[in-house]
Amino acid sequence: MKSLIYPVLLSICLNAFAQTELPNEKERYFDFWVGKWNATWNEGDGKIGKGTNTVTLTMDGMCIHEEFAITEGAEKGVKGKSISMYVPYLKKWKQTWNDNTQGYYEFTGEFEGDKRIFKTEPIKIKDKEVIFRMVFHNIQKDSFTWDWEASNDAEKTWKLNWQIRYTRIKEDEISSLSPEKPDFTNFIGNWSCVVSNLDKDGNWKEANAKWEWKPILNGRAIQDYWESPTMRGTNIRTFNPKTGNWMNAWVNDQSNTISDIWIAKTKEDGTIVMTDEEKSFEIHFYNIKQDSFDWKWDVRQEDGSLKTISKIKGNRVKTTSS
Repeated sequence: MKSLIYPVLLSICLNAFAQTELPNEKERYFDFWVGKWNATWNEGDGKIGKGTNTVTLTMDGMCIHEEFAITEGAEKGVKGKSISMYVPYLKKWKQTWNDNTQGYYEFTGEFEGDKRIFKTEPIKIKDKEVIFRMVFHNIQKDSFTWDWEASNDAEKTWKLNWQIRYTRIKEDEISSLSPEKPDFTNFIGNWSCVVSNLDKDGNWKEANAKWEWKPILNGRAIQDYWESPTMRGTNIRTFNPKTGNWMNAWVNDQSNTISDIWIAKTKEDGTIVMTDEEKSFEIHFYNIKQDSFDWKWDVRQEDGSLKTISKIKGNRVKTTSS
């Protein structure tokens, strides 16, 4: 079974924006894989093997990093890691895998309909050339099936050597952050932004900015870093299960103070609204989609009305083919 296990540790599914309808952009074909998963398989004689797989986006979202571990069964203790990425000049997905049994594989991505596949070049084993492939299929929001197959007849036929059933772990470092709305985990990643600020003469001034979000403190909080031509700052956001609210603190390079705690709630249309205790302002995240969102800062006027003084249009930073 060991020959099956090395590459099997490459399996898994979903990202902070996982969905049954898979993305069409080649650069995002494996985004479904990001997340934390339980893995189970039939070892025969009524025995069930078990493992876990944690898959994260790294290198500014350009790479997918996998950490697989077998926790129960005949191969308990086997651990492995892989790095997968889209290579623009090759216009192909590539993956490398290695584990603590000295297993090493190189794969190239292929796609058949909604199936996601990683396949090796022919490998010589006992005077025969064998090709291995892993096939991700039946991909749903919180589950998928992974097959480890081999062919020794130049891909005319494939033999199923190992099939694993993956199910999403609900309490992983991302989903456990927000048992209730609003869910700031949807913003994890890097964003290219256009910020518009209202000047004292009533004119809107535009500038480019970047906004980077990541989980910290073993998933107990989210930190985001903002950088524009006029300001740099960072937020720390965490969910308080006692109050059922997200809390936020902000600090920037324009002052030596940390903001009072801001509270966030979600409206029926999905808009996230943040405000301070005095409700002297409102921050709105709205038109929230997988790869874009709008943001605005409204300040309370003397008559009680709100005036928008700043706006942001955010677009997720993606890999681009050459």
